[in-house]
Amino acid sequence: MRVVLDTNILFSALISPHGAPDAIYRAWRAARFEVVTSRMQLDEIRRASRYPKRQAILQPAKVGAMTAAGGGIGASNHRARSR
Repeated sequence: MRVVLDTNILFSALISPHGAPDAIYRAWRAARFEVVTSRMQLDEIRRASRYPKRQAILQPAKVGAMTAAGGGIGASNHRARSR
């Protein structure tokens, strides 16, 4: 199954280890579905994750997993597979 996620859902998963967004993140990491995204969305996540207010509340390992080339959500509108 392929899924397109809103950036706010992705950020919510990066902020809190509880709730529906984190359950979605964990299901993706468990390879229960593939996420389809764009380079623009990944750039937005990278850029916004560097804001000082967000750095204090984000889980850095999740940011890296979500945006790393080949290991997280893919870019250029192709399917992303979890490892």
